[in-house]
Amino acid sequence: GDSASDVVLSPDEAGAHILEVTGGGEVTLQDLTVSSGAADGDGGALWASFSDLTLTRVTATSNQSSGDGGAVAVNGGTLTLADCTFVGNTATDDGGALSVVTGSLVDLGSTYEDNAAVRGGALVAEGGFVDIDGSVYQSNTATEEGGAITLSAVDGLSVLRSSFASNIAGTRGGALSLRDVDDSGGDLRNNLVQDNTAGSVGGGIAITGDATTFTLANNTLTGNTSDDEGGGLYVEADDGSGLVIWSNLVIASFGASGLYVVDGTGASVRWNTSYLTSSGVEFGGEVSAGSDENTEENPLFTDFSNDGDPSN
Repeated sequence: GDSASDVVLSPDEAGAHILEVTGGGEVTLQDLTVSSGAADGDGGALWASFSDLTLTRVTATSNQSSGDGGAVAVNGGTLTLADCTFVGNTATDDGGALSVVTGSLVDLGSTYEDNAAVRGGALVAEGGFVDIDGSVYQSNTATEEGGAITLSAVDGLSVLRSSFASNIAGTRGGALSLRDVDDSGGDLRNNLVQDNTAGSVGGGIAITGDATTFTLANNTLTGNTSDDEGGGLYVEADDGSGLVIWSNLVIASFGASGLYVVDGTGASVRWNTSYLTSSGVEFGGEVSAGSDENTEENPLFTDFSNDGDPSN
């Protein structure tokens, strides 16, 4: 249709998918809505197994699954999204809107709002590659980890220029929970992580696992809350020697500390600024203010005018 609201797809019968793609198939959907799917198992509306699914300007709303992926589940294939909207989807297990297992997720500019699951209120990805650019995650909920996103054992990571606001996790990672992410060229960069909440650690972001390798840089984490350490960012890895945490702003966190890295992690943590943490403790664990040029100071946010005069 001319817009997603012109064509609405719903399941033919209770417990069935709206669409199943198997056997190496390739399917593209665009400019339509999938709604009220309630399939048994994974993928409340759409399910692909060892096949590729592309969604462009698709709206998925009010779908639910009794397994993973309230709206969409892909196992062993590639899910490509562009300018999609996922609202009010629910999974009994993981990935309120999406679940991608041992496959690839490419998402350019989609919006996720009010989705819910056990892990990954908006999406869960296990294994494979994740590439997200310019997406919005707002008011998603996980009863356990990753209020918006849970990534587990992915070996390719790129999360850029995205916004995470007002997401909630019952345990760790109010916005994002990343566990065992191992990609030496991986990036989580230039994102806004704001007003998220975790019931234990990592109000904004929690990074955990065994061997953890990627770069977390140039992100702004502001107004995030945890009941314990790392109101903004929490890191705990058995081997974090390949983890680079550089030049992030952690502002106005609520928790026992703003940025916390467990002793023995071994990550490179440099040039970060933490300010206005409710407890007064900006850095904790193996990171302290003044070490490796990590600072406790007001970053001096200010209004500016685009008039060519750098003095105002």
